[in-house]
Amino acid sequence: MSEVRAHPWFLSALFALAAGALTRSGFLLTLGLGLALGVLAAWLWSRYCLRDVSYTVTILPHRVYAGERAEVEVAVVNHKLLPLPWLVVEDQFDRALTVHGEGRRFAGKDHWHVQRLVSIGGRERLRWRYVLECPLRGSYELGPGSLSSGDPFGFFESRREVAGGARVLVYPKPLPLEELHLARRFPFDALRPARALLDDPLNVVGARPYSEGDTRRQVHWRASARSLELQSKVWTPTQEPAVLIFLNLASSDVRWEERDNAGVELAIRAAATVAHQACAAGWAFGLYANGLRPGTRYRTRMGLMRGEDGLLRVMETLAVLPTFATVQFADLLRLERSRVPHGATVAVVTAMLSRPILDQIAIYRRCGIDVELLDVSAPYVEEVAVS
Repeated sequence: MSEVRAHPWFLSALFALAAGALTRSGFLLTLGLGLALGVLAAWLWSRYCLRDVSYTVTILPHRVYAGERAEVEVAVVNHKLLPLPWLVVEDQFDRALTVHGEGRRFAGKDHWHVQRLVSIGGRERLRWRYVLECPLRGSYELGPGSLSSGDPFGFFESRREVAGGARVLVYPKPLPLEELHLARRFPFDALRPARALLDDPLNVVGARPYSEGDTRRQVHWRASARSLELQSKVWTPTQEPAVLIFLNLASSDVRWEERDNAGVELAIRAAATVAHQACAAGWAFGLYANGLRPGTRYRTRMGLMRGEDGLLRVMETLAVLPTFATVQFADLLRLERSRVPHGATVAVVTAMLSRPILDQIAIYRRCGIDVELLDVSAPYVEEVAVS
């Protein structure tokens, strides 16, 4: 009520009432009373205008890859009968996102602010859309937004912050196999040992056409008799091919050196590529990194998993993984060496190489563990590792 008493029009109304009372002027008394009632009605309007007004934000799809677009729908609903002649809706978007759509926009410290002036009647719903370009991986929350409105004369204004609640998760975009000569040194071009699976001869699950090189013991005589063609047995594998992705989040062994964030981001994209290739090939895969798992105080350590569900977990972790290391990568390799499952292949993904890392790779190989090195900072790294 104090803002009413201090409003210039209300003071003018009091002055007109006082002047009308002193001069016994009916016109001034009527004018002052009308102004006072008008200011009071405008104040009451502004006080209740934003009540029962809802604001919702929906984003589809809420999971995208870096470089893709997402569509945001903003809905404002006035659930009461009182109309709002003017309503300013302000939406906030992270500065890392590029916003396309109508509205007045200006840049804040960490967000884009997009304002839209609308008029909404009683029991009415308004909707509009924005298109977001997501160039960088990460998790981005939309909002909070704000609603501003007031009386039709613009005497008073009310403002209310509203939570957006929508979040878009941007996955790192997998690298094309041709980029940086990946087709030549990418793990899945070389991760197939001479005998990837150990077959169980006691568990026959089917038959297949005979191929050159099959032994007499592999011939399925009953199936051959039924089909009148030579058939070989299909046995259940006792071991599935698996790859463990070891991701280095450090760009240098020296802490005071300038960080190569672009190199680390490239390594994260390369790790995502390995996970995608493993999932597509039907391999089991896991992820280990020398950084903290987002939202926890524990190191990133994801055991073997498979299928689309496993890929989703890995991509969600890579999307929000911080680009700084908490332990030396060579120490990570040393700590996890005894836990590598028998027969699994280790894919070392890094943006830098050092002598301790190469020493650990050599120890892995001496222990009979197949290691594939993917150094995104060098065009041909396998020759360096061998030497």
